[in-house]
Amino acid sequence: MSNEHIKPEDRTRFDNPISNLVGKTLGQLSLLGFQDSYYYTVSSALASNPGAESKTLTETGLSMEIMMAGEDQLSRILFGLAPSDKYEPVFMQNEDTGDWVIANNESGREYQEVLNHRYTDLVLHDYFYPDKGWDEEYDKGMKKYSVKRHPDTGNLGFMIDEPVMQDIYVGKDGNFYEFWNIGLDKKENLLFEWGEGRTLPYAKLTNLKRLAAAPFTKPPHIFGKVELLEEDIAPWLEHIKEVAPNKYKSFEEQVSGKLTAKKYKKYLEGYFNSLME
Repeated sequence: MSNEHIKPEDRTRFDNPISNLVGKTLGQLSLLGFQDSYYYTVSSALASNPGAESKTLTETGLSMEIMMAGEDQLSRILFGLAPSDKYEPVFMQNEDTGDWVIANNESGREYQEVLNHRYTDLVLHDYFYPDKGWDEEYDKGMKKYSVKRHPDTGNLGFMIDEPVMQDIYVGKDGNFYEFWNIGLDKKENLLFEWGEGRTLPYAKLTNLKRLAAAPFTKPPHIFGKVELLEEDIAPWLEHIKEVAPNKYKSFEEQVSGKLTAKKYKKYLEGYFNSLME
């Protein structure tokens, strides 16, 4: 297992009345939009963004209200603030463990559905789509680009990005764990970062704010699961059959009998589980 990660229990945390007050103050400022948006509340970031009134995010299909509700809720948990009655909660807490899961309500179900579509889309299109070409060293390519080490556990996971929790590392059988925090990861540079098209690194002052604020926060531990959707796999297979018949034929060889969305889903699940080893 990689040592390029920081366990949640190894991160510095203050827990006393004064530090809790500092955390709440930072959170209140963040929610009002006074702090850098990397303290992230999407609600405050979107409030100052022209076009934020758009009802959906075209890339993921997540409604703006669910996106804002999810980040608002997580931000309040992070800084120890009282929950808001403005939104229906997207997450719910396990009273026995204190961990968080996606809520079984309208908002939570919509969010879960979007996560499933996002996961399926990234698996099928970002790494299998014929328009981008086919890597003969497929397994090696998958491990290099899509399967990464979780920055909080060191375990291998298929990384998907989405608007609420940001980066999620999906492990075996579609299970994921997210430690929603603003602390710096081991691979993050405190002050400098390379930007696209830049010949010199630029100052990342936000990282200083994150480093200073992190000990005063109470990051939630979030557990969940995503699945590949047959309803998305079926039209994709038809597209492959039309534009890349030879590749479709190789897919047929990977399953026994007629190639169906259900059979290919099962194949993909087994394949991705093998990548996590």
